[in-house]
Amino acid sequence: MTSAAAPAPAQAKASVWEDFLDIFYAPSQVFARRMDGKFGLALVVLVIASAALAYAAMQALEPAFTGEIDRQMAQAAAQNPNVTPEQLEGMRSFGSAMMLGYAIIGVPIMVMLTGLVLWLVGKLFDSQQTVGQALMVATYANFPRVLGGLLMTLQGLVMDTSNMDRIYKVTFSAARFAPDGTSEGLLAILTRVEVFTIWVTVLLAIGLHITGRVNKGNAYLAAFIVFVVGSIPAVLQALR
Repeated sequence: MTSAAAPAPAQAKASVWEDFLDIFYAPSQVFARRMDGKFGLALVVLVIASAALAYAAMQALEPAFTGEIDRQMAQAAAQNPNVTPEQLEGMRSFGSAMMLGYAIIGVPIMVMLTGLVLWLVGKLFDSQQTVGQALMVATYANFPRVLGGLLMTLQGLVMDTSNMDRIYKVTFSAARFAPDGTSEGLLAILTRVEVFTIWVTVLLAIGLHITGRVNKGNAYLAAFIVFVVGSIPAVLQALR
């Protein structure tokens, strides 16, 4: 008599908390484990971490954030001489709230839009990725921005920021090296040439390759298209 071979034990699934670490050095494994497209908890953690770091950065880099708000107020006053001091002060308070509110409201919107664009662009390359998988990829792909926010905040603790009036001077982008007087449109483009933005783009490509079964070359091309599409609003806003 022969006995049937015992079934191989099921491989233990990694927890979502492990994914937050693995996404930095083993992203393919994370995307393969999350083929079910679930991303709710990951998005909540991303938003909370982004909001906490945004608040910390505003404290550590207060002169730079204040400089940005003052610059916008000066532009508003130049365009509309009838603006009262009370209205300008209201704009200042609103601007500070918006910087923090972006992390709470803007981050999930940005993730959703990135995922939808990735899904749409992927279809040009015969991607089999679902909308849920695209949103999952976009969520996990943005976790390097948390590291970027932490490093930016730490700069405020070790650098003299008293005379720093532009936030791009503490970013990890090409804009950091732009001379004073550089046009806002060019600064918007240079700001996109940034270490963590490029990292996110690479992760989007890896995620599309894994979940959409797109070959690597096309996956990276699709991610680059998403990068370009994501740059358009910032450039148009700066030019306006």
